[in-house]
Amino acid sequence: MTPKDQSDIQGYDCTLGYVGRACMPAAQDSVLVSLLKQMGAVIIAKSNLPQSIMCETENPMWGLTIHPKNPDSTPGGSPSREGALLFLCSSVVGWGTDIGGSIRIPSHMLGLSGLKPSSTTTVLLSADGTDRPPVSHGVTVSTEGQEHVPSVVGPMAGSLGSIISATNAVIAATPWNLDPK
Repeated sequence: MTPKDQSDIQGYDCTLGYVGRACMPAAQDSVLVSLLKQMGAVIIAKSNLPQSIMCETENPMWGLTIHPKNPDSTPGGSPSREGALLFLCSSVVGWGTDIGGSIRIPSHMLGLSGLKPSSTTTVLLSADGTDRPPVSHGVTVSTEGQEHVPSVVGPMAGSLGSIISATNAVIAATPWNLDPK
C-alpha cells in the first residue's frame, strides 16, 4: 500500500512538499498506517503531493507529477502521484485525502475507484449499520487548526472491490478507539 505524503510513517519525513520540513522524520506511525501494518499491509512508498496540499502535484522537493500515459497532461488532484502509482499497478491500495476533489479527480482521470468519506461526524458505514469516523490522527496538514473545510482520508484503488475490502478491514480494526475524530 501507499499513503500520500501526509501520513506519518515512523522514521520517514512528512514534508508536504516543503523543503523546510525535510530531514525531520516522524516519531511514530499515523493511526491509519499503524492499523494497516498490524493487518499485514506492506507500505512500499509515500506518494508526492503539492505544497500546501492543494491542486496539482508539484513541489520543490519532488517535482511535478504527470499523467502516466500523456506527459502533457496531469492526473489531477493532490494525490495525483497516488493515482499514477495505482494506474501503473505499483500499489494495490493507496490512501489519499480529499477536500474538494483530491481523491475523486485523479480516480476519474486515471480510471480508478476512489472513496471520499464524509467529514467528522459520519463517515464509513460498518457491517452492523453504525457510522464510523475517518482515521486522521497523524495525517499532517499545512493548515493546522483550520477546521471549517476539513480534509478526510480515503482509499483509492484499481477496483471497487479493493476499496470495499480495504474499507471493511479498517472498520474491523476499530480505528475510533485510537482516533476520536
